[in-house]
Amino acid sequence: MLNPSLPQKEDFPMTDTAQKTITGPIIRLHPGDNVVVARVDIPIGTKIPSENMVSRSQVSAGYKIAARKILKGEPILKYSVTIGFANVDIEPGTMVHSHN
Repeated sequence: MLNPSLPQKEDFPMTDTAQKTITGPIIRLHPGDNVVVARVDIPIGTKIPSENMVSRSQVSAGYKIAARKILKGEPILKYSVTIGFANVDIEPGTMVHSHN
């Protein structure tokens, strides 16, 4: 029997991944995200037409790239979930990691 005083499964809805899109070198996990994920290694200067930007950083596969300008203190959204906060202003096309 489930304990009603504990959180229940319905209290933690699953993230909808049906909206994930793969375009060129990146994956957009959710339309509301302000980052995309590099699908392959992306050199500086690579055009990413689906996001209307150019890579400003060398980005290894699996790392995040700012899809738009993210201001200092703003939440970083991946799968429409806050995964951190920007330590500095981050320009579109810049790799997003713990350093920023």
